[in-house]
Amino acid sequence: MTAMLMVCWLFVCSALSVSSANPPHIVLIVADDLGWNDVSWNNPDISTPNLQGLASQGVILNSSYVMPVCSPTRGALLTGYYPYHLGLQHGIIKGDTPSFLTTTKSTVSEKLHDNGYTTHMVGKWHLGMCNWTYTPTYRGFDTSGGLLGGSAGHYDHMNGNGFDFRINTTVDHSYDGIHSTEAYTDIAINAINGQDPDKPMFLYLAYQAAHTPLQTDPAYEAQYSSVVNDNRRIYSGMVTQMDDSVGRIRKALEDKGFLDNLVLVFISDNGGDVNNGGNNYPLRGSKSTYWEGGVRTPAFVYSKTHLDVTGYTQSNFLHAVDWYPTLLEVAGVSQSDNIDGVSQWDMIKSQGASARTEFVYNIDEIKNTAAIRVGSYKLTKGSPGSKSDIYDVPLTNRRRRAVRNRATSVKYRLFDIDADPTESRDLSRRFPDLVDQLKAKLDTLSATFTPAHVPAADSNGKPRNWGGVWTPGWCAGDL
Repeated sequence: MTAMLMVCWLFVCSALSVSSANPPHIVLIVADDLGWNDVSWNNPDISTPNLQGLASQGVILNSSYVMPVCSPTRGALLTGYYPYHLGLQHGIIKGDTPSFLTTTKSTVSEKLHDNGYTTHMVGKWHLGMCNWTYTPTYRGFDTSGGLLGGSAGHYDHMNGNGFDFRINTTVDHSYDGIHSTEAYTDIAINAINGQDPDKPMFLYLAYQAAHTPLQTDPAYEAQYSSVVNDNRRIYSGMVTQMDDSVGRIRKALEDKGFLDNLVLVFISDNGGDVNNGGNNYPLRGSKSTYWEGGVRTPAFVYSKTHLDVTGYTQSNFLHAVDWYPTLLEVAGVSQSDNIDGVSQWDMIKSQGASARTEFVYNIDEIKNTAAIRVGSYKLTKGSPGSKSDIYDVPLTNRRRRAVRNRATSVKYRLFDIDADPTESRDLSRRFPDLVDQLKAKLDTLSATFTPAHVPAADSNGKPRNWGGVWTPGWCAGDL
């Protein structure tokens, strides 16, 4: 018999199941800077047959929301808290700053590990590395392999003047010259092959593709030889290279016998970077913005046995913070923290309603910007971001705007996203009472923020002090 636990936070409640006789294996795949228009089910000019095959056999999530940039999304994803409750609301974590995901909040990997799961982290971490305390094998992962920072060359694994590639805590050069996508896939397959079949597995696979630097194996770039725009051609090749790797992951899971008891989630950490090959058409904006193109990204859930309804598109929204409680419910693990996330497993599994009616895009007290969604309506405070146009797929080496949006100086903007998903009609002057209602709600939420943790760069963290390698151990831990 399965008990139920009600979890409530802010405006929503959800039920979490407390026990599971045979917990499924969970694979969470996160792409990097993958835009709305960068998968084949939204754009047939992109070749992603493996992703589309899994998506079409599962549930496509048409309103999956994340944060505008990388570290905040990853923090929200792993803890179930909005970044403005983690001090991560003001941009990414830089390698030479003592910034990190606070250890005062549990991670989903810690919860799953404590409940019998073997946990693996592969790929891009980007949640702090100034102290070992903040790195993957100290945050609930049994094994890890890949990049501790935010970006690096895909072949040389160099971030600026520092090397950044480790297996667990050991600097590793065995993947030098091998594209990060292939390297991470090899490490993930090794983890799958070495997994005890009698124990459930959690694999967090965070690809570096299709983040800059734009690099892909020549055979993948050649598949897009007709694309004149250099960035778009290489970027597209990177996406297809990642898709092939997901196919390899699927085969490894099948060969191991895990596919019949598996839940696989695929998301992107933010929208596509329109300056570097990514595309979010027809959504407005780019990575780093609160426009829909910066925060609404491709996503799906696949499972052969754990979904009641498959082969459809779910348009009810969920937020990155919801994956923490959702994955715990999938695993049959209870949680009672006052997190911001709510389990969306019933919505995904049974084509039910969303467990939430509203969410926060972000609250950044330093920039004095914020955005909130309540039902169909979205209110933004301050500038949602400078890349504010609707960008067509680039066909030449000159970026094109399908729709150029005139910048305005209004402090608040109001959009009806259901009726106007491209955010072309600001309704703030038409509905001032609604603006006041949403502003009051946003003000109430803003009062609960944790100050953004944005320390200055520290020369002690420079790779030159550590033999040319990005290395933890130069700041205080356990904060």
